[in-house]
Amino acid sequence: MTAEIEFTAFFDATPSPSLVMGTDLVIRYVNHAYLQATGRSRSELVGKYFFDVLPENPHAPVEGQRNLKASLLRVLETG
Repeated sequence: MTAEIEFTAFFDATPSPSLVMGTDLVIRYVNHAYLQATGRSRSELVGKYFFDVLPENPHAPVEGQRNLKASLLRVLETG
């Protein structure tokens, strides 16, 4: 079994919705729980810029995304 197959099997078995992004904020992988929670397919998400496919938050649609994006960019800038 290759490391990639082991990773995907483990990641898909994780019950918490999770995804993997690159430093370019492009989604590399999503687990099964994430797909169930969002009602999306892998082909709709993998390879896409995170903020192009991020589900909207009805409680703070613009502000929430703006804050999340600023936070992620700060992490990337500062490590």
